[in-house]
Amino acid sequence: MNKRYFLIPENVSSGDLLRLLWSIPKDWCWVDGGLRAPQSMIDAGETADHTGYEMDRYFKKNLSIESSDKELRPDLHAIVVEGKRPEFVRFDTVGDNQELFDRGMRLVHGFISVGYRGWLSFFSGYVNNEKYANPARCAMNLLPWSGAPFMDEEAGPQPPRILVEWSERYGREELLTPIIIACKEIGFPEYDPKFRKQVA
Repeated sequence: MNKRYFLIPENVSSGDLLRLLWSIPKDWCWVDGGLRAPQSMIDAGETADHTGYEMDRYFKKNLSIESSDKELRPDLHAIVVEGKRPEFVRFDTVGDNQELFDRGMRLVHGFISVGYRGWLSFFSGYVNNEKYANPARCAMNLLPWSGAPFMDEEAGPQPPRILVEWSERYGREELLTPIIIACKEIGFPEYDPKFRKQVA
């Protein structure tokens, strides 16, 4: 896979992130990811403790209410009666048809606009029914994160960033042109990640 990286500044606004999200081509296939409410919202009691939404294409096919703790039941009362926001939201292969992808993207936009952050991955499609055999994809880490040692180019502490990648075998860089243009227009600088290969 060919890769390009763009740095997300720490003080990035929700408006700039929404502009970036609008650059995802409408005919792409699905979104994966996980977002969490801002700590200020959690501390203020505006979210349902340990309770969130999960949207899953292949098993639930719609929104379900989940708990982040296997020992606890999701707090339906807080969500349904008290009208609290979810503490988290997860997306698992949300797409594979235009209606479901559009619904997933509406949720992504809505949660980002009110301050939720986390990670998101968008996929242009797949080859031979293999989920990760993609002509092109875009991965966004919207918070600082840590790469595992096996991730040669991104091991150790990493900044928020956007990764766009494409396969010469199945796709081409042009599939990512709207996203790359948006990154440049918003002012996200292109950079090379830290290379920290694991020493045996």
